[in-house]
Amino acid sequence: MPLSASGSGGIEASLLNTLEEGDEAIVCVNGWFSDRMWEIAGRTPAKVTRVEVPYGTTVNPEDVRAAADGRITQIIGLAQGETSSGVLTQLAGFRKVADELGALLIVDAVASLAGVPLNVDRERIDICFSGSQKPSARLRACPPITVSPAAEEVFRNRKTKVPSWYFDLTTAMNYWGKDRLYPPHAAHLAHLRAARSHAPGPGRRP
Repeated sequence: MPLSASGSGGIEASLLNTLEEGDEAIVCVNGWFSDRMWEIAGRTPAKVTRVEVPYGTTVNPEDVRAAADGRITQIIGLAQGETSSGVLTQLAGFRKVADELGALLIVDAVASLAGVPLNVDRERIDICFSGSQKPSARLRACPPITVSPAAEEVFRNRKTKVPSWYFDLTTAMNYWGKDRLYPPHAAHLAHLRAARSHAPGPGRRP
């Protein structure tokens, strides 16, 4: 689904739709934008654990496992490509830990989508968002976001309303899904058209 926002809107939508009071969350921080994910998560009522490494390095999945200490965890969030440094994180180890903890895996691909290989389904990413103006080289303010069936189930089974009306993904899913209900806000139609016209194809940037 496209959002009407910057890439940071993808961070906010991912976290506000998944976290409620009583939930446990782990955010991996290795730069300014993964720090922003932690900051946004901290504004939810969930208990958020920060797993941090020095700038320019990557978090070890074993450190995430240790931080969880066996507790059921709602989400693990990290950046595949940290926008501030360009450091690339391999995702397979985090998926394994997420499975052990019953967690959704949230991946920031703002600086990596269309720049490095990323297969959301094969790597079993539950929520993945990107920016429209980075490696994919499209107009700003139309970031894509995708959610797994497991994430959608979490959205629809919330005990409380999503604390943001604008970033409530259930309304967006109702619009883009089979129900085709009225959109939650006006879409950037010119941006959507440009995104479609710049989709990867023969002779185009992958």
